Amino acid sequence: MQGELPPRKNRKQPTGHFFMTFRWNIRHRLQVSATIVAGVILGFVVGWGYVSGKEEIYRETQSRAMFLAEGAAAIFDGRMLRQQGTMRGIASALDSDGVGITLEQAKKLESQVLWEDKEIFGVCVALAPGFSPQEEWADRAPYTFRMPDGTLGYRNLEYENGKPSAYWEEAWFQLAAERKKPVWCPPYEWEGILMVTFSCPLWTGEGESKRFAGVTTCDLTLEWIDEQLATLPDGPDDYALLMDKKGLYIAHPQKELVLRKTMFQVAEEKASATIQAFAQRMVSGESGVEEHISFVTDQKSWVAYVPLHSAEWIFAAVLSQDTMRDRLTGLALQQAGIGIGGLLLLLGALAWVARTITVPVETLHRAARTLADGNLHAELPAPRGGDEIADLTRSFSFMRDHLIQQMDELAKTTAVRERMESELRIAHDIQMGLVPKELPAVASAWALDLCPVLEPAREVGGDFYDFFPIGENELAFLVGDVSGKGVPAALHMAATRSLLRSFFKSESDPGKVLARINKELAPDNPSCMFVTLFCATLRLSDGLLRYSSAGHNPPLLVQPDGSTSFLKTPGAPPVGVLLSVDFPTEETVLPAGVVLLLYTDGVTEASTRTHDLYGEERLENAATAAGKNATCQQVVTSVLSGIRFFVDGAPASDDITLLAIQRTEVPEPEKTWEREIGKNEQESKDAINALDSWMEEKNSCSELRYSVRLAFEELATNAIKYTAPPAGGARMKAAFCGGSQPQLIFENDGPFFDPWKDATEPDIEAPPSAREPGGLGIHLVRAIAAKVSYERKGNTNICLVEFFPPANHSFGSQE
Repeated sequence: MQGELPPRKNRKQPTGHFFMTFRWNIRHRLQVSATIVAGVILGFVVGWGYVSGKEEIYRETQSRAMFLAEGAAAIFDGRMLRQQGTMRGIASALDSDGVGITLEQAKKLESQVLWEDKEIFGVCVALAPGFSPQEEWADRAPYTFRMPDGTLGYRNLEYENGKPSAYWEEAWFQLAAERKKPVWCPPYEWEGILMVTFSCPLWTGEGESKRFAGVTTCDLTLEWIDEQLATLPDGPDDYALLMDKKGLYIAHPQKELVLRKTMFQVAEEKASATIQAFAQRMVSGESGVEEHISFVTDQKSWVAYVPLHSAEWIFAAVLSQDTMRDRLTGLALQQAGIGIGGLLLLLGALAWVARTITVPVETLHRAARTLADGNLHAELPAPRGGDEIADLTRSFSFMRDHLIQQMDELAKTTAVRERMESELRIAHDIQMGLVPKELPAVASAWALDLCPVLEPAREVGGDFYDFFPIGENELAFLVGDVSGKGVPAALHMAATRSLLRSFFKSESDPGKVLARINKELAPDNPSCMFVTLFCATLRLSDGLLRYSSAGHNPPLLVQPDGSTSFLKTPGAPPVGVLLSVDFPTEETVLPAGVVLLLYTDGVTEASTRTHDLYGEERLENAATAAGKNATCQQVVTSVLSGIRFFVDGAPASDDITLLAIQRTEVPEPEKTWEREIGKNEQESKDAINALDSWMEEKNSCSELRYSVRLAFEELATNAIKYTAPPAGGARMKAAFCGGSQPQLIFENDGPFFDPWKDATEPDIEAPPSAREPGGLGIHLVRAIAAKVSYERKGNTNICLVEFFPPANHSFGSQE
């Protein structure tokens, strides 16, 4: 059957994509979900550690840079202050003695200082021009210094390369003389050696007699400063530098800058206002840590700068942030490696735990698939242990046993339900077959319009309608509602309908029919069921309506102009309630064009989900909405639409039955041939021949001409035979109407005579020799006619014969 899946073993698995073919079982989902969760946690921890560590290392690097700068400055200060103390002590001793030592004593003092302090390169006691010591010195600027091999050398600074030299003009001499206090001179190069000199002025005398006597100096090479700076930073891109108050580099990793350029000159060369401002802050005597791009490494770095207390120098430590980031990245990688190792251990443990779960589940799964294929008696794996998987296996076994039991019960219940549903469908079809679907012939003969609707709330119900002829000119119709619903109501309805049809065969009074039905139903009614009925007969020729009601809703009259009113019905209880009840019969006339709408309480009591009722007012409004000159179909359709719109999908609580009846006005057919005839055979034959000739001229088909001729002859013969006076003189009149429904109208002014009833009825089953004469012609006319009727107007007998047009032929056309 279309839409069914193929057997499981024949189903094709989707191919082409890994995730479509890979089976995500519990083990895989557990491992993947654990990996994702652990990975997210690991990523969060590493990321959080990186971010928080970055801030912490940033702060630590700043602090370390300042700590390094301050520590290095303290080292430099400690060393240089030691030399300062030495030189201040020598100067103080010479001052107190008035420079009373001899030249040899001065040389000996210089040598002693050099031997005691290995970090000093050279010592000099230089006398001021014009000053004479107590004992005249042959060399006025004796200078003892350290040789490359470690021995001490001597030189008189009065001479440079054998030529006199104005040593008193050198910066190391002039600065001490001008400032009159110990001072570190700017670094300089002497015989290829970069050095710096500390100068202390010498004085003689006291008070106003105090005079400048010279300077005593000690020289330090800058090599020890470079060596000391090289040991301070610990990163490959970290370095330290030293510069004086003018920004001149005293020590720097780029040797071409040392003693040659200032930081301000570098700023001008690089056109960097940032370096310019930074250099200004460094030489201002302040301490600080700032972030800058190093022009040495082109890396973002922390620069910590501290002024020295021993000299007007500034020490700066430059620590690269890239080094810090490398440390941070290494730490994060280390954490990630540890986390990944732990994650792999976790996955291994999860794989082992998942396998202990999924292997039994897979076994149970295969058994469950066998059950799903319909083999409820398949063996299930035996439960092992007391864990949840074993409990699940026992539950499956319990479910299998109960499923077998329930399937057996379901099969029995389904068979019973299907049988009941089949019986209800059959009952529904039988009930629908009990109510008429097609209009009786008398309805079309008298232009009567009917439109019935029956919608049971269940498969079968207690509502019903019926209509059937009780003569050639009268129609019986009714609508009923049996109390209750379902099968009992349907059975009661069928019995009531059968009684109605049976009683109307012998009684045409609606009230008397209801009384007879009540006598049948009331005595033997253990379930106390009753029926509301509206029962009526309608004479089609003039619209005389005779009706009676047994507790039923009053019918609705819908006028051609759309106005509505309810038909007044006599009050009487439903059928089957009381044993002796009279049901009065009322009479009225149903004018042509007026729709008489019969209905059950399922119409007026149709309810919404909030239990609001449709009511009679909405019924009238719906009938009016059908419009002016509405047909039965239009009125019924309008009412049903109104009900459905009102209930808005709420389930029906009762059967809905509607029966609309309307007499329509049919214009008298136009007479296309007409003649008066004397009541004698000759004139009758002449008239018949004249009509036949006229129909031939009109190209009427031969079948119709034959039927009309036969009917004319029989009606004329019977009129002459039964209605002509003895002395003659009476007249007859014949008229023929063509069109889609040909008619022959035959009138005579004799005594009352209905040929359709009063003519002799032939015995068509008797042999011709034993058959009584007469009546056979009238019998043939009835057989070939679509409709025959008789009417007495005053002293005139009027007979009507309506013919069937031959197939594919109409009046006035002939092949």
